[in-house]
Amino acid sequence: MNETLGLVLVGVLLVNFLMLGTSRLNAAIRFAGLQGVLLGAALFVAHGQTNARVLLLALATVALKGIAIPAILLRAVRNVSIRLLRWCWVRSRPASRWYSRGRSRSRASRLRH
Repeated sequence: MNETLGLVLVGVLLVNFLMLGTSRLNAAIRFAGLQGVLLGAALFVAHGQTNARVLLLALATVALKGIAIPAILLRAVRNVSIRLLRWCWVRSRPASRWYSRGRSRSRASRLRH
C-alpha cells in the first residue's frame, strides 16, 4: 500500500511539473483534471480499508476536481477564446496576462510597456 501511495503521489508531482512547463491554458486545465483524478486515487489508496465513506469521498474528489471543475474552466476558456499565457510578472505587477485570439500584436506590445 505504501509503495502504491508513493507512486500516486509521484504522479501528482509530475503532473504539477507538466502544468508548470506548459504555455497552453487548455493543457494546464487538463493537467489539473488529471491531478484531481490522481488525488482521488491517493485518497482511496491511503486509507487502507475499503468502505462506503472512503469510496464516496474518492469518487466525489474525482468527480469535482477531475471532471466538473476542468469542464467548467474549458467551457469558459472556449467562450472567451483564451489560448496562450504570453508572459508572467512577479511581485508588484499583475500575476499574469492572458490574451485572446482577437488582439493584434501592436496592441499587445503597447500593453507590455
